Amino acid sequence: MRLRIAPIALAALGAAFAVAVVRAQQQTPQQAYPFHDPNLSIEQPVDDPISRLTLDEKIGMLGQVQPAIPRLGIATFTNWTEGLHGCR
Repeated sequence: MRLRIAPIALAALGAAFAVAVVRAQQQTPQQAYPFHDPNLSIEQPVDDPISRLTLDEKIGMLGQVQPAIPRLGIATFTNWTEGLHGCR
C-alpha cells in the first residue's frame, strides 16, 4: 500500500497556518479574513488561507522555515519538519 503524501502535507500546512495566524494576529492587526475567525469550524480556517496562497508561496512553505506572508497576516514560523522528502 502506498502512502499518499499530498493530503498529509496539506494537513500539516493547515495546522502550521493556524499557529502562524494566531501569532500574526497577536503582533499586528490585519484585514479580516475568514481564517482569522476563531468561531469557524476547523475546515474553513484551513482551506481559506491555502486557497489564497500563490503557487510560489505554497512552494516556499515546503521547507522547515516558512516565510512571512504579510498580505494574509501570516508570520514567519518554523514547524521543524519539511515535505520535500516525503513522509516515512
